[in-house]
Amino acid sequence: MITEPSRLLHDATLKLGKGELKEAIDLVTKASKEIRGRLLLKNISPSEYSILKQLSYLLDCAALQYFILSKEEGIGTNDVSKLGRLCLSLGICNVLETLLLPLVRTYSSLNHEKQESSWLCQFNELLKQEIHDSVKRVVRDIRNERLRGPKEELNRSIKKIVNSADPTVEVVRELATRLGRRFEAGDFKQARKLYEYVRDEIQYIYDPFGIEEIQPPEVTLKLRSGDCEDQAILLTSLLLAIGFESALLFADANNDGLPDHVYSAVYIPKAPDYTKPFAKKKLNDGKNLHDWIPLDPTSLDSDFGVIPIEDLQIAKLVSIPAKKQKT
Repeated sequence: MITEPSRLLHDATLKLGKGELKEAIDLVTKASKEIRGRLLLKNISPSEYSILKQLSYLLDCAALQYFILSKEEGIGTNDVSKLGRLCLSLGICNVLETLLLPLVRTYSSLNHEKQESSWLCQFNELLKQEIHDSVKRVVRDIRNERLRGPKEELNRSIKKIVNSADPTVEVVRELATRLGRRFEAGDFKQARKLYEYVRDEIQYIYDPFGIEEIQPPEVTLKLRSGDCEDQAILLTSLLLAIGFESALLFADANNDGLPDHVYSAVYIPKAPDYTKPFAKKKLNDGKNLHDWIPLDPTSLDSDFGVIPIEDLQIAKLVSIPAKKQKT
C-alpha cells in the first residue's frame, strides 16, 4: 500500500516537471514534516523496517528539496550555486542507494511490503537521472560562460586573419605566377608548388613576447618568417592570386573548445584522392569537404594534403573570396 509521504513526493515530482516550483516545494515540505513527526512521536511500528523506510522517505524529501531549489529563478545566473545544490541532492541519493535502500529491500520481503520498497528504489533512480541531466546542463553553461570572453577575442582575431589574406599584392602575384608557370592552370601540382615554397622557405617563428601579431603576406615574404596564421595568410594569398579557391581552416588542436591553430586549404575536386584526408560531407555552400585539400606548411614532416592528426579537429572553415573584400 502506498503511504501518504510517497503520494506527496510523487505529486511534488509531477509539479516539478510542470515547472510549478512553489507547489512542489510545499508538497516536499509537507511530506518531510509528516515523516519527522512520525519519527519523533513514535507513531510508527517499532520494527527496523519501519524506521528504515521512514528515514528513506525523509532523505528523498531532502534530495528532492535541494533539486527543486537548484531550479529556482532566484539562483538564476549563479550556476555555481545551482551546481552545489545539485551535488548535495545527488549525494543524498547516493547515500540512499548504497546504504539504506539495500536494507529496505531486504526487510520489505520479510514484511510483505515489496510494492513500497520497489517504489522507493524506482523513485531514487528517477531522481538521480534527473539530477545527472541537470548537472550536465549546468556544467555546460558554466563552461560556455568561461569560454565566452576568449571566444569573442578569438572571433576578432579570426576576422583580422581572414581580412589579411590579399592576392592583389604585387609581390604575391609575381611570386605565385613564377612558381606556377611550369604547370597547367588549375593543376593540383601548381598548388603543391606554392605549398612547398611556403613550407620550405618561410621559417616558423613565434610572435614576440606572446603578443599576437598578424602579418600581411608581403611582410611575411620580406621577413621570410612567421607563425601559423602568417604562413596560412601567405599561402592562401598565393593560391588565390593564380585562380585557386582557397580557405582558412581553424583547428582545435588541444581539444579545449577553442581554435588554436590555423592553416590553409585549396579546393580542387579533380585532384587525386590520396591528397584528400577529409571525409565526404556536403557543406552549407554546396561544396564537398572531401574536395578541400588541407595544407599546413608549419609541419615540416607533412606533404601536400598530409597533415598532423590534431589538425583534423576543424572548428571553422572560412572560404576566402578571390577578390579581397574587407569584412
